[in-house]
Amino acid sequence: FIHQDLALVPQLSVFHNICAGRLDQQTTWHNLVNLLKPRASDVAAVQTLLDRLGMAEHLFNSVAMLSGGQMQRVAVARALYRGGAVLLADEPVAAVDPARAGLVLDLLRDGAQTVVVSLHDVALALAHFDRILGLRDGGIAFDLPVAEIDQGMLEALYRPC
Repeated sequence: FIHQDLALVPQLSVFHNICAGRLDQQTTWHNLVNLLKPRASDVAAVQTLLDRLGMAEHLFNSVAMLSGGQMQRVAVARALYRGGAVLLADEPVAAVDPARAGLVLDLLRDGAQTVVVSLHDVALALAHFDRILGLRDGGIAFDLPVAEIDQGMLEALYRPC
């Protein structure tokens, strides 16, 4: 799950925040050693994700030193590092620069068997996902493949109540 507030530990490095995604999948001993002297295999796995997210140079930087968009990409990397069949994300690219937002959404889309992403940017949703649920007044206004959604449906969705 990618929280809208990101749930990162600002005092820890990017590496350690991403590794937190698997704390429950490792032994306490592994996690303690990795905190003090990161294992090469864990560094390589995290580095690969950061490379894909355009953040390779921030591996051991403190999260507190990052911009909002960079922090969002760390939260995305943590969720991808965790793995799993289902990935939920609440506004995962709101602070990511537009040039990178599509890349991040594509990585999320391909990161799990089932991906549910809450977005307010309609253009990004239509460009990067196959199916869209439009929500209005606490209910589902439509649940359709992208090809079946027209401009009138979108206008009705965003029309003032």
